Amino acid sequence: MLVTVAARAICPEVESDLPGRVGARPPFEGMRRAAPWRDTARMAETRSLASLTVPLGGQLIELQEIEHAPGGMALLRVRIREGKRFTVFDIDPASARAWGEAMLAWAERQHAARA
Repeated sequence: MLVTVAARAICPEVESDLPGRVGARPPFEGMRRAAPWRDTARMAETRSLASLTVPLGGQLIELQEIEHAPGGMALLRVRIREGKRFTVFDIDPASARAWGEAMLAWAERQHAARA
C-alpha cells in the first residue's frame, strides 16, 4: 500500500509506509530540542522526613522534602500507600502549615475529650 498524497503533503520525507531506514537515527532528526528550562539533568532532590503506619487500615504515610533546584522552591511530598495504590501530594509551605495546624487542633480536641 502506498502512502496517500495527503499523507505526503503532511510529511514530505515519507516515501512509503514501509520503514525506509533500520537502525539508529541521527540525534534529534525531525524533533525540536527541549526548551532550556526543561533541562533533565537537574533532578529534584528528596529527603525523607518521617514515615508512619496508620493502625486502622495499615496505610503507610511518608513525608519527604522535595527541592527542585539548589536554593529553589522546597515542597513537602506526602505519599500515602494503600496496598498497591499510591496517593501523592506536593504541598507548598503555607499549605503544609495550614494542614498541619488543622490536624494538630483536631488531635488536641480528641485528646481533651478523652481526658
